[in-house]
Amino acid sequence: LAAEFDARRAAILKPVETGHGWLEAYEAAAGLGPFVAKMFDEVLIMTDDANLKRHRLILMKRLTNAVRRLADISEIVATES
Repeated sequence: LAAEFDARRAAILKPVETGHGWLEAYEAAAGLGPFVAKMFDEVLIMTDDANLKRHRLILMKRLTNAVRRLADISEIVATES
C-alpha cells in the first residue's frame, strides 16, 4: 500500500494545487481501493510492535489526509456486496 500510495500521491493532490485533473485524481485515489482492502485483510495494523504500529498508522493518516483534500468522505457508507 505504501508504494502504491507514493506512486499515486502526486496525481491525487495535483488538482488541489492546480485546479485541473480532478478525474485523474479520483481515478488514482479509487485505484488504491484494492490495496487498502488487502492491507486490512492481511495486515494487523494494531500490532504489539509499537514502531511497526506507528508506521502503519502514519500511512493510514497520510492516505486519509490526501483523499480528504479531494472530497469530504466522512459521510460515505460502505454497502455489502
